Amino acid sequence: MPVSFDLRMPDTASANSPLALCDRLLRLAQDAGQAGFPVAAEHLLYLADTLFEPPAPHVAARSKSSKGRHADR
Repeated sequence: MPVSFDLRMPDTASANSPLALCDRLLRLAQDAGQAGFPVAAEHLLYLADTLFEPPAPHVAARSKSSKGRHADR
């Protein structure tokens, strides 16, 4: 059974809100999972989650410390 993806966004100001983007990402993740792309679905869920949750502190600390190490070279 072919799966079709509707990539059109409504032409309203609310379409640019974080909530609308999150809803779109969740729907795309669901479609990707149903189409047999679980890794893509997980990435889309992660993106939706980052809209409302700040990144974990260890991720931010790791990226800052890696910049410092490369600056010495």
